[in-house]
Amino acid sequence: MSPNVLQYHYSMTQPQQRDPLAQTITTPQPAPTRKTKRSRKTVIIICVTVIVVGAIIIAALRPNTPPPASGYAAVILSHEYTDYNGRTVKLNDFVGLPMVIMSWSTDCNTCGRTLAEFARFSSLMRQYFDVTAESANERIITIGINRAEGLDAAKAFSDKASATNDILQLLDPDDAFYAGIQGETVPETIIIDRSGVIREHIRGPIGTTDLRQRVNSIFGI
Repeated sequence: MSPNVLQYHYSMTQPQQRDPLAQTITTPQPAPTRKTKRSRKTVIIICVTVIVVGAIIIAALRPNTPPPASGYAAVILSHEYTDYNGRTVKLNDFVGLPMVIMSWSTDCNTCGRTLAEFARFSSLMRQYFDVTAESANERIITIGINRAEGLDAAKAFSDKASATNDILQLLDPDDAFYAGIQGETVPETIIIDRSGVIREHIRGPIGTTDLRQRVNSIFGI
């Protein structure tokens, strides 16, 4: 056999050597098509829509019950007061509506004027809701609480200030409200939101305009 034939035969019988670099090269994956991208975007939109709709449904089905008040608000809300007609009243009865409550006494030099301003504020709020309210529940409760004085003295004082009819006047023989709000002066006024939370505590006299602005900043009315 000739040398050329032997060389050819040898080369054909030897195992082929692979390039080690060639083994590391992977086959490239095809790029996502427009259809694939569109499908992914559709899935994302559907998922987001389901989440949003579910949240809206849960919020709509949740009962509209105000959370319980905490701290000294709970004390003054659960205490029993008496109106001028002898009926027992609890501030808890009005939770769910905004409340503006003023603590006052007959021996206070500024209480007469402040009660008169408070009565004007109450009248303005009533007129406002007479025009804008869609139901009887859309209103602000205005309450005056006398500090541990008798009916005759309290009523004579609120009558003189023209603050008996426009405000729900309550008697507090135990002075529990004043103690409950940790009163320091007279008069003192607190603003309670629909959940029974005290949003503002005003120590001293306050006029109609100032009170109106504070209520507007809290409730937007």
